[in-house]
Amino acid sequence: MTYYFNDDSVQLENYFFEADELGNINVYNADTMQFLDLIHVSYRYDRYKFLDNCKEWICKKNEGI
Repeated sequence: MTYYFNDDSVQLENYFFEADELGNINVYNADTMQFLDLIHVSYRYDRYKFLDNCKEWICKKNEGI
């Protein structure tokens, strides 16, 4: 899995994830930057939990859940 990680955003596969001020994660198509989804999280920003949530979203998307 290829990824590019900044403080509040990461690109994994064909998706771009960006944390907002509330700790939620906005999901975009990396090529078009079209908004795809919002991942609601109940904690303040944490770099490792952020990355784990992004990877989990991709797994669920690939499984068709």
